[in-house]
Amino acid sequence: MIFKEGERGAELVDNDNNRSKLVQLITSRFPSAKIVKTRNWCTDDESMFVYRNIEVYIYDLHDIPLQSTG
Repeated sequence: MIFKEGERGAELVDNDNNRSKLVQLITSRFPSAKIVKTRNWCTDDESMFVYRNIEVYIYDLHDIPLQSTG
């Protein structure tokens, strides 16, 4: 992750390690999920790419927990 001065949050660097952890995080919470598309941008100094969008399909809706409106 990289943090930029004056920005709200961190940006996730697109590399093999982070990609693997991202897949693991998503599939651990939604077992039927598949990452179908990612989009990344080059940083201003052109030293690395960071994730901008990740498109995930969840094939089994039972993977999504129901929220009670209590």
